Amino acid sequence: MVMAVASPSFAATGSFPWTASFKVGLDSRAWTQKAGNTTITAKMSCNDPMNDTYYIELYRNETIDDSYGRTKYTCGSNQTYTWTLLPSGTYHFHLSKANDGVTISGNGTVTYPST
Repeated sequence: MVMAVASPSFAATGSFPWTASFKVGLDSRAWTQKAGNTTITAKMSCNDPMNDTYYIELYRNETIDDSYGRTKYTCGSNQTYTWTLLPSGTYHFHLSKANDGVTISGNGTVTYPST
């Protein structure tokens, strides 16, 4: 007698590491994903104690009109934010900070439901 065993459903995920160095803003590369959640983890070093924050904004279809929101990150710490219930499509994110002439740099990872 052979018994069938149900295995848990598997959700394929994609991810990529990124590095950045910028003074005001920078766009990431684009990726295509299925509907679901996208998580961006980042750790940036800021050289100005007066401005210790930066922002990551997620966009769909590489247009300003398709923003899924901007979140605030603090320099010097590893932080994660998850955008939930996103539709399928092509996405990218935008890093930004105060225009104070100071360069910040760091790295992170994007994780998303792969197609």
